[in-house]
Amino acid sequence: MARAYRRHNGGHFPGHLRDAFIEAVAAYRAWESDEPEPTISVEFGYVERQMTLTQVCGLLWNCTDILPSGEVSELEYRGIELRTNTYAAAARAMKSAIEDTPRAVD
Repeated sequence: MARAYRRHNGGHFPGHLRDAFIEAVAAYRAWESDEPEPTISVEFGYVERQMTLTQVCGLLWNCTDILPSGEVSELEYRGIELRTNTYAAAARAMKSAIEDTPRAVD
């Protein structure tokens, strides 16, 4: 089901997905790179599903809704600059930052 939102051409996304991204921003800020990538719970069809931050970013990839200023500040605090203050811009920038995060070797 998550793929259906990723292929969405943009526009307004459901509130529960936008709320999930806000949770993902908070989890990203608290994440220590020597730990595994955090997961958060996202609802699909009344069923909770654990998703990585990267997967949540994929859900909001084309969301043109405006991200609240508090979350914009959270991302900027972590050194993530946004092109615009949309969920899509934040999702793309955060995914790139996650990919660039050095990981501990097991």
